[in-house]
Amino acid sequence: MPKVKDLQPLSNLANETTPSIGYFGGNWFDRLDLPHHGTIARVTIARTDNEADFLNLRGILARKSGKVVHLDDDQIEILQSSVRKENNYLPQGLSSLENLHTMREKNPWWQINLKEPIQIDALQIFNRADSLGLRSRAIRVTIEDAESKECVLYDSTSKAHRATVLDDVSAIAGGDVANEEIQNVAEARRWRNNTVRAVVERVKMGMPLPNRAVRNSLCALIPTKRAPNSWHELQGDDWFLLAYILCAQVHEMPGARSAYRNFEFVLPTREHLERLESEINRATKSIGASAMQLLHHGLSPKGELKKKLPELRRLVKDLASDLHSYNQSTLLAAYGSLLGGVRTGHLIEHDDDFDVFAPIHASSKAEYITKLDELRDYLKGRGWNVHANGQYFNSHVTKPSVTANIDLFGLWINDRIATVHMENMKLREIPSEWFETGNSISIDGIKIAIPKHAEDFLSLRYGSNWRHPDKYYDWRWKLR
Repeated sequence: MPKVKDLQPLSNLANETTPSIGYFGGNWFDRLDLPHHGTIARVTIARTDNEADFLNLRGILARKSGKVVHLDDDQIEILQSSVRKENNYLPQGLSSLENLHTMREKNPWWQINLKEPIQIDALQIFNRADSLGLRSRAIRVTIEDAESKECVLYDSTSKAHRATVLDDVSAIAGGDVANEEIQNVAEARRWRNNTVRAVVERVKMGMPLPNRAVRNSLCALIPTKRAPNSWHELQGDDWFLLAYILCAQVHEMPGARSAYRNFEFVLPTREHLERLESEINRATKSIGASAMQLLHHGLSPKGELKKKLPELRRLVKDLASDLHSYNQSTLLAAYGSLLGGVRTGHLIEHDDDFDVFAPIHASSKAEYITKLDELRDYLKGRGWNVHANGQYFNSHVTKPSVTANIDLFGLWINDRIATVHMENMKLREIPSEWFETGNSISIDGIKIAIPKHAEDFLSLRYGSNWRHPDKYYDWRWKLR
């Protein structure tokens, strides 16, 4: 009769005991750290499950003495088994997170060759920060050093990695659970349930918070993919363990949102999300954290936005003044803040930032983007911290030493047409007259103008029932 630790990786019994082995995320609190105090001349990442699929990562960083190693383009050669050209990503190097995406194929790979070897302390691998991180549950990371010696830094489908995960789990569950014997699927499932229960009991007794690597090992016990007619779904103590891990992530990095999107496939309904939030309330008590809630962007402390009202009032007033000084435009309330303001005069209970529109007149998209960048630069010069949101027209803006922030959305005005982000951040064209300056209102004491046709916009953006609160409207994934 085989022991749990002796099960062949990727076998049915191994998958039943640790359904998400190989888990790691795309954030600083759940990334994969691979120590290597030595030289590297080549790094190769490849899928190892022999399935036709993508190799798809957020990116890879090399670090030395706590800093990211900077490599110029002429110092490296980047190769991939294929390139998914429609993503239009830059080649993924080792100095910034550029996204790595091959075509769907068997055993896809990526490789970087350094023209001169460099000294590093570690490689950091960042997965996709959503449910499609499943694609990277079976990868191998290999390096070649200055002496052309090859070394496997990580192989999620190896017996060595499985042993590490089971050691981490055993240390928390208590006892040598990896030495238990199983011979069929039913016993494998029973082992997983008993092990999760033992971990949860230790958590509730107030054990110290595990580090990132151990948390990722615990995630190996939690299903992340619910196949038709499959046992792989959240049940029993899985709910509390998942909530505990998510809360621990935010507790470690208070500015983080948690990696809840990694578990999209086992959270397919509103009922599932409500159950998770109830477990989050229990988990926060176990780790001594403040109460949290599950929001569109992830976990966030309850009532955090309202606690920041004094800061928000000053920020919105200052931003409105700076915008008017810059181009004589009027700052307008937008999206969730506009919704709450028109509906009740208050911020929405489950919101976590304040949304505003900055109107920008431009006759082409290129001109609009230039002007939006110029506005961002101007705000930086006025002492604002501005973090642009990638391909989208919004930025998070705040002031140094201030915890509250504003979500600033560029509003592209081209004669009679306004182009704005609508559902799922898709751009839509709307009559520009809708966004002419309307009345000023007070939203929990934040005085701000609203669009002239605010109700028309809210009806188009949130549907005819926009007056009725719905926490799960326009969720990050489609709910059944």
